[in-house]
Amino acid sequence: MRGAVAALYEQASIVSDAVRRPEGTLETYRESVHKQLVSTMANLNTLAKNREAVLRDFIAEKRTCVSPDAPHSKVTYAILPTANHSRWDRLVDILTIQGFELYQAEKVFSGSGVDRLGLAVNDREFPAGTLLIPGLQPEARLLATLMEFDPHMVTEFLVDERRELLRFDQSLMYEISGWSATMLFDLECVTLDGGVPARAKAQRFSPEVGETDMSISPSPAKVGFVIDGADDASVAAAARLMEQGVQVRVADRNIAFDGRSYARGSVLITQKDNASFTGDLFGVIKDTAQTVGVTATGLSTGMGIGDLPDLGGEHFVLLRAPKIAILGKEPFSPNSFGTCWYAIDHVLGLRASYLDVHRMSDVDLRRYNVIVLPDGPPEAMKDHMEALRAWVGGGGTLVAIGGSTGAIAKAETGIGTIRQLSDILAEPEPYLQAVIREWEGQTASVDPDLVWSHTAATGDKAPPIPWQGAGLTLSLIH
Repeated sequence: MRGAVAALYEQASIVSDAVRRPEGTLETYRESVHKQLVSTMANLNTLAKNREAVLRDFIAEKRTCVSPDAPHSKVTYAILPTANHSRWDRLVDILTIQGFELYQAEKVFSGSGVDRLGLAVNDREFPAGTLLIPGLQPEARLLATLMEFDPHMVTEFLVDERRELLRFDQSLMYEISGWSATMLFDLECVTLDGGVPARAKAQRFSPEVGETDMSISPSPAKVGFVIDGADDASVAAAARLMEQGVQVRVADRNIAFDGRSYARGSVLITQKDNASFTGDLFGVIKDTAQTVGVTATGLSTGMGIGDLPDLGGEHFVLLRAPKIAILGKEPFSPNSFGTCWYAIDHVLGLRASYLDVHRMSDVDLRRYNVIVLPDGPPEAMKDHMEALRAWVGGGGTLVAIGGSTGAIAKAETGIGTIRQLSDILAEPEPYLQAVIREWEGQTASVDPDLVWSHTAATGDKAPPIPWQGAGLTLSLIH
């Protein structure tokens, strides 16, 4: 993807002293390392012997990428600005590390192309600050791999894929087909037709330009502070504040104070809640905001603007400090366990206990209010479901990841009302109706004339299926 010769060094996973091969011999860790070394040296010797030919191919590839006739030269990726600064910054870090040429629009401009669902976008207006990444650049192929929403495979491959799924329930797809950086971070991106629009007055983008001091805002803080929930980092801020004994609330709907609006999920720290806090509350909030990269804005009033909630009402939920346990040991995935531990310990800054799943019967689960199940087979928890069900019934929060969700989403032996698709194929209608109701609850509109007409609605028109308007189709495949 960078125009270099690719070499894959892969050896069967050696997670112990040795692995027994299918024919009965033992593959030792020492032997697996030796094979890696032999393979590496063989490839380096081949590269040295063919140095000139390899360099010529490399230069020819780079010239192709910057040619106006290059496969990816006639598109520009436009990533719209967002209030989720931490998510934006992480994506920009990835793009910058890879050496892509980035630009930023200084003016409002319009453009046409397709969105991430492949739907047409015609003469849409893009705001100033939009990140623009031209397809015409030396790393064009790698850029396309990271940014393409819908890589199209040839028909012959699709036929093979279909047959493999039907005959063996296995896919020929590899992870490359799922790489889309903007979809990973859920940032809105449109693939524009043509190069960087001239009307955008785009300039080379530098991550340092426009950076602001993310800490305490200078506004009065008679009532307390608010951290905008539009940014993922607000969750880490809440976690770290609670870890230091600060009482924290979260808004369950959009709010507005002192002339500013804040997203649902915003974090609030009030003076009233923390009247008994013995430390330097202002200093703790400031240090935490600087650490996680958010702004804590002071509030001079708790009166919401218009009909929006007033501080102190039911829409500001007081959070409980989490006491977390992560289950581990086989058969849970060590990679998934490590990911969970990293997210809780490093990203959120919370303490967590490690529990051996084989010794759960010796543990008093009442010591924890959050239990995390890393990815693993559903049968991993078969001997502990009764204890977990009672613990959840007592108010505990259970987080299951990957295959572990299979143990939870079972009608007879599981916990809660979530079900796997394969288990509801016989009677899918109640679940389909639940999806429609949820969608309608988010998108429904009202006809005032019908509401005040004093007559019942007539006709047998069924409620709209949510995915039809988006050009999508829901299929239940057995």
